[in-house]
Amino acid sequence: MKTLTYFVVFAACLPCHSSGQSLQPAAVTAGYSRLIPVNVAPGQVVTVFVHGIGESVNTRVAANGVPLPTSLAGVSAVLTQGVPIPVPLIAVEPVTTCVNPTQAGCGSYLAVTLQIPFNIDSTNPQVFRGTPAADAFIEFREGAATTTVEVVPWSDQIHIVRFCDLMLGSPRDTACDPVVTHADGSAVNASRPAHVGEVLTLYAVGLGYTSPLIPNGQAPGEAIAVTGLTVAFDPRPNAGPSRPARNATSPLQVVPAFSGLIPGFVGLYQVNVAIPDIRSDLTGCDPSPLGAFIRTNLTINLVGLASVDGVGICVTP
Repeated sequence: MKTLTYFVVFAACLPCHSSGQSLQPAAVTAGYSRLIPVNVAPGQVVTVFVHGIGESVNTRVAANGVPLPTSLAGVSAVLTQGVPIPVPLIAVEPVTTCVNPTQAGCGSYLAVTLQIPFNIDSTNPQVFRGTPAADAFIEFREGAATTTVEVVPWSDQIHIVRFCDLMLGSPRDTACDPVVTHADGSAVNASRPAHVGEVLTLYAVGLGYTSPLIPNGQAPGEAIAVTGLTVAFDPRPNAGPSRPARNATSPLQVVPAFSGLIPGFVGLYQVNVAIPDIRSDLTGCDPSPLGAFIRTNLTINLVGLASVDGVGICVTP
């Protein structure tokens, strides 16, 4: 059984999203998305891959407690949006562009896992009709060397945690399964599917502001709820993340039983979701490539104002 044992964890995969509607990228990615600007949310835990610093970092260095430091292994970061704000750092780690790091000609980056400060201005697309917030950028520094990454703050940039996320420290789970658990903490999968009426727990980052706000780099002492999140269920086999139609009303779109920051964790949200009484013709999972190849038969979408992320699970028909 896989469990969460980290005091600071998680951020966006590289990449984890399947195709869907209205998706906002949650981190620097390779492929068909622009490298910059990086979309972020207040309080979000995210990894930024930067070039030009990190020459002295030859292994992963992680913060060893809270409050998080603003400097790790000689690397620091400051987010400027009118005024400079020191950025709490979770870990720094050298990464290579090749699987075999000894291969000649491979490039390298420094993966910096950080928490976006809560005290920034962000775009609320419902109120401001998508008008961008004030320009912001993060300057990374190591000694005299600096490099800058432009960011665009949004009200939310939801990312459901996967076991392959770099922020877990040793992301070697190539299946990239989501962290969705039963009440006893065991993972939901084809061997242990969910049941109608069962309350599952999802873990996510990037859900945005809470009230009250938590100081940057700090872990809350108690659960702090966040509002504005809805859950939409998609009972199609192997479905990717998607946003439901505007103003859609359906028993498959609900408010979660709870969503908010978890005590003792930095920037980590818990979302409790009750599985609805879905359609009667639901087909059971058969993940075998020689069989029906139904890896998931229900996709849970977490829907915010500016972003959506979803993960597929197995539910007993």
